[in-house]
Amino acid sequence: AFNATLRYGGDAWLMRPFSMQAGQGYDVEIWARQDASSGATLSLHYGTEGTIAGMTNAIGTPHNVVNGDYQRVYGNFTPPADGVYWIGIHGMTDIDPWYISIDDFTVQHTPTVPVLSLAPAEYDFGRVSINGTASQTFTITNTGVGTLNLTGISPTTDGFFSVTDAPGFPLGLGANESATFNIQYAPTAAGPHAASFTVNHADGSGTVTVNGECFDPTVYTYPFTEGFEEEQTDGQPVQEWTQHLGGSYNQYWMANSSQTTYNRIPRNGAFNATLRYGGDAWLMRPFSMQAGQGYDVEIWARQDGTSGATLSLHYGTEGTIAGMTNTIAGPASIINGDYQVVRGRFSPAADGIYWIGIHGTADYWDTWYLSIDDFSVQHEPTATLPPILVSPADGAVNVSKYGVDLTWEFDLEGATPNYYAVYLATDSATIYDEYRWETTNTSFNPVLEDNTFSFAYEQRYYWTVGAIFGTDEVVQETSRFFDIEADHTVTSFPWTENFDSIPVQEMPVGWKIITSHTGADRRPWRVLESGTIGAHSPTKCAAVSWHTQYPKDEWMITPPISMQEGLTYNISFAAKGDGYNDVPEKLKLHWGTIPYVASMTANPALFDNPDTSGYTDWTLENVSFTAPSTGLYFFGWHAYSEADVNYIAVDTITISEGFDVDLAIVGVGGQTVGAVGDPLVRNMTVRNMGTLPQSNYTVYLKEAVTNNVLAQELITETLNPGETAVHTLSWTPAAEGVVTLYAEVELAGDEELANNVSDPVEVTIYQANTKVLFVGDAATNYGAPIFPFTVTNGDVVAETVYLASEMQATDGVIHQIAYYSYFEEAMTLSHNVQIWMKNTDATDLEAGWLPWDGYQLVFDGPVEFSGGTHEIVIPLTTSFNYTGGNLAIRTSKTFDMSHTAFQNLWLIDYYGPYDNRTRYELSDDGELDHTNPTG
Repeated sequence: AFNATLRYGGDAWLMRPFSMQAGQGYDVEIWARQDASSGATLSLHYGTEGTIAGMTNAIGTPHNVVNGDYQRVYGNFTPPADGVYWIGIHGMTDIDPWYISIDDFTVQHTPTVPVLSLAPAEYDFGRVSINGTASQTFTITNTGVGTLNLTGISPTTDGFFSVTDAPGFPLGLGANESATFNIQYAPTAAGPHAASFTVNHADGSGTVTVNGECFDPTVYTYPFTEGFEEEQTDGQPVQEWTQHLGGSYNQYWMANSSQTTYNRIPRNGAFNATLRYGGDAWLMRPFSMQAGQGYDVEIWARQDGTSGATLSLHYGTEGTIAGMTNTIAGPASIINGDYQVVRGRFSPAADGIYWIGIHGTADYWDTWYLSIDDFSVQHEPTATLPPILVSPADGAVNVSKYGVDLTWEFDLEGATPNYYAVYLATDSATIYDEYRWETTNTSFNPVLEDNTFSFAYEQRYYWTVGAIFGTDEVVQETSRFFDIEADHTVTSFPWTENFDSIPVQEMPVGWKIITSHTGADRRPWRVLESGTIGAHSPTKCAAVSWHTQYPKDEWMITPPISMQEGLTYNISFAAKGDGYNDVPEKLKLHWGTIPYVASMTANPALFDNPDTSGYTDWTLENVSFTAPSTGLYFFGWHAYSEADVNYIAVDTITISEGFDVDLAIVGVGGQTVGAVGDPLVRNMTVRNMGTLPQSNYTVYLKEAVTNNVLAQELITETLNPGETAVHTLSWTPAAEGVVTLYAEVELAGDEELANNVSDPVEVTIYQANTKVLFVGDAATNYGAPIFPFTVTNGDVVAETVYLASEMQATDGVIHQIAYYSYFEEAMTLSHNVQIWMKNTDATDLEAGWLPWDGYQLVFDGPVEFSGGTHEIVIPLTTSFNYTGGNLAIRTSKTFDMSHTAFQNLWLIDYYGPYDNRTRYELSDDGELDHTNPTG
């Protein structure tokens, strides 16, 4: 019933004294195993004192213990004198295994003849499902001296047990040599079974006894309930069910009766089943079912986080993942709090055995454990019940005139209705007399599904649903009501929505929000006032956040816009959100005549950017739309990025009537760093937003503080309506420092001046004769919160080697260094930091930190960190003489706990040629030794 275990990170000894005789040989043996393929060793020692220092003699050699069956660790020794000797068992584990286990320690006199040893001599296969198989390996060892002459194993088959993979006989085993054979248990009838097998040798025999119990997992009677109470062992994989893994992590459903943290308390009884983070696992079991009979399947679940876990129910004719071809319910997003029910109903197409599968997923970030309990399968009831009204909520206000999905659920305590009747009225007293529709769905939109019906602004409506089963109709007698919105039609221009007056987490009244999925963890467009994202026109914006499992498919659609046939309108908006880890966000702008996806996508998108990698800061976009006829139009922004990317945000939406004469700056780019005396090149994109061709306009590059003209050019080429042109201007700076620039276009008679100026951009000007060398690939930047200067921990020391091939210079004096930050949090911090440099022959840091000798302190002082994307330029207090080879830079900061969130990042190059070239050490407990780090 017992063994001994040592947890990960362990280095421990067990010692015991033995009275021994000089000249007598002693055999020492112990059996060990662990749960991983490396990281655990076991060794045997002896000495005259029961201390680590006293373990002066090794017994045999250290054994690298792996997973699987127990492995024999063996050795022998002969004491030099009579006396008391201590024998020590030394175990060590690193971070790879969870536990190393040991058992069956023996000390005996060294034999003088061959000795047959069988391990294990007894084995219980436990419970094995009918027609299943289980196998166990047995080891034959000569633990004596001389040759053990094996002659065979008898019988080879006994009932449901059979010998497999046996060696060829006769077989001689020398001292400490071993051979193995397997016994397979393959029962085809339920009940307990046992057998014995004899291993014969020239001087005798040994016996192995085995037993097992066969059970039939198929469920034949209903109702069936599973609370994971029977035949389960705490902390072990769930028994009596077939388990399959669908993910890359080997996380099984585990029986639990002792762990209560992370919301793991059972719903009922002493046991439940839990799935750890990173898990993607199935529990499956066969059920005998009849064609046409409805079956209700139900399970209760919860987790410890607010997202990242799902549960679904499936069925099929085979107990494999591929065989789960039908969904019963889900996937449901499981959250924390009380247990939540996942239930569904299905009817098999034919009599037979069907497998029901429980599929759980728990991501690696938001969830520690997903817990399930109280699974049940029962026959569908024979009478229906009133439907359960779901949405809109009773008393809902500002419901769209252009339609609302009336949704309900059938009550699973009753039979499945054949169809439903939907009732709607403007007076509760006449709810059954005004409108009635029939549907087989559990959702109905009167506007979309009945083209003769329309809602009236500011009108109250009452609704309910009846369930029809056979000739019976059962109506939900507690009706609901909702109020239609006021008329929010836009009739005057320019019209602007900057979201600043809207409460956080809400959206403007009159807008239509369409989400990709429902539930507590949905991620719709909503107004944010976020230091992480900021706003184009302070202080709020509309944004969609990422979901770990669901791709973005989120819409926000304007109120109706009244437009005139043939008139061109300009639509501008600011967008931000460049994605995550080189996966961009995706954003479209559509138009339609009703605020629904089908209408939006019936026309080509006005704007489509499938790669927003340039949206590191707010970017202004402009499009034109010409109304094909006089009427109401809707415009919808569609976020359609992959799952688990980041956010996409929109702000400062403006729709204005088109003008005959209107040029706009719609983009800027070019150099953001330069040197005194060297031309700095900037480009600007001009678009003709008007209806007439234009020429003879002037583009300017200006300084933002004084509005001084730094460069200008008269453009004489013709720019037709809707066309864009890129113009390049250069300016030679006369002084170093940070300068804020903007672009402007000027055209005589321009009727819309608000779009003539670009957003300002900071550029950094260095001293004359300075060469700005970019080290690394700016196109493949990743974010790291740790180095060169963490703002998430109290202290850091980091070291990086830059190769000569990257430096782009044969030699020279380094006067300044710049790092690039992407701080999502709106904050300003000042930290004292240090920078050291040295020339080095080292090409990486795989072997450890570089020697401190040769490092030169080039900077020690305050540096300011602030929210947003910045080039943080640090002028060196002591210039460094670079000799043309590899360059090592060590950075640190003075211990300071005024740190901030983990999302404040430094842009770095990460994979491929950059591997193993940075080391770091962090501390929140006090200042590190920056000259001799150990991380």
